[in-house]
Amino acid sequence: MVWVLGIALVGAALASVRNPFIGLLGLLAINIVQPGEIYPIFYTLHAERIMALWVLLLTLVHRGKLSLPPLTRWLLVFWLATFVSVPFAFWKLGALNGALEFGKIVVYHLLIVTLITTEERLRSFLVTLSLLVGWLAASSFYEFLSGHFVFAQGIERAVGLTSVAGDPNRLGLTLVSGLPLMVVVGYSYKGLRRVFFFAIALLAIACIIVTGSRTAFFSLLLLGGVFVLFSRRMRWFPVIAILALLVWTASPEEYQQRYLSVFQLQRDASYQNRIAAWRAGWEMFKDHPLTGVGSMQFANANGAEYWPSQRYPVWLNAHSLYFQVLGELGLLGTLIFLLFVVNIMRTNKRLGHILSGDGSTPRWMQAFPLACTLSLVVLLFAGYASHNLYRSTWYLLAGLSASLYAMASRKLSPEERSLDRAASPSREWLLAPGVES
Repeated sequence: MVWVLGIALVGAALASVRNPFIGLLGLLAINIVQPGEIYPIFYTLHAERIMALWVLLLTLVHRGKLSLPPLTRWLLVFWLATFVSVPFAFWKLGALNGALEFGKIVVYHLLIVTLITTEERLRSFLVTLSLLVGWLAASSFYEFLSGHFVFAQGIERAVGLTSVAGDPNRLGLTLVSGLPLMVVVGYSYKGLRRVFFFAIALLAIACIIVTGSRTAFFSLLLLGGVFVLFSRRMRWFPVIAILALLVWTASPEEYQQRYLSVFQLQRDASYQNRIAAWRAGWEMFKDHPLTGVGSMQFANANGAEYWPSQRYPVWLNAHSLYFQVLGELGLLGTLIFLLFVVNIMRTNKRLGHILSGDGSTPRWMQAFPLACTLSLVVLLFAGYASHNLYRSTWYLLAGLSASLYAMASRKLSPEERSLDRAASPSREWLLAPGVES
């Protein structure tokens, strides 16, 4: 298998000389599969870093420059905020390393907005992403059935092969946030191929159940309800309610008890530790209100200074997006990240209006803005108990929305484009999608 992966990666690298987009698909595969964690030879060769730099170089050769739509500029401002926090960080070198580490996600986003320029490329990227998330679900579920799992909170819990899904909560959230895009891909096909992608979605749901992740399970339920609310298709409500009942009934009793334990959190040691971490995050914010304790330094600061019992400290991460961003990046980083997310949603809203009025746009493209927003809602909801600030999904979704918006805007007439920009004429860069010239 190692040779198959090696040949595939080398083939993608060579093919990207002619078309850097193929290299982007290879980079997507590396990011999700993480072959270096399965076969150490790829880690030794720094496959992910080499592929990213290679595709970036070829992109500059072919395109001459990188695209910088407004959403990307907001991401760059947020990245700058991680560097601003370094001089005031709890551990300055660690914060600098965290900011540089986040740079890999920034490069990934830049490649997405620069290289996904056509409907075919967007569809190819979404298909590849769905297949890889499907592989994640299938491999994790197979490992679970084979007896490779973690035993925690009194149940057997599925985990992935690599750090992308290295714990049950991360695996569950990855699958839930990927479900809307899987459905979009399913709608882009007919017949057996549509059935295939919907079957992958069902497999992902089954895998979510056996992760035993309460956050992922309730995110899944929320996803169905928000879909009905946002799409305004109440006829789907009975279908989703029946599916939810079937999923619950098919779940083993020990997993049902795990999910019901959310109503008994006072006796849940794991939850009580999270409460202590949230309080620590608030204290970090009060001590460093403007810039926080530094990027990716929550656990270090928590264990060294903020844990309630310094005799027996626990180096626990935030387990909350909101306390993570407040504690690590302070008010500056929190406001910038908030505006970044708001702009993604506004871009999707504008996309929905533009694409719904274009009869030539395929249904799957018309469905993408809603799917992207649903994935964002999942990440925001799961953020109450998940420190997902540096999860690449946020920035991947932003890149896809920005790319599709640029494609849709090119179809507009000058008069329509002027009307679209007039929606917020005085704040185009701040709170409007904009069009890259």
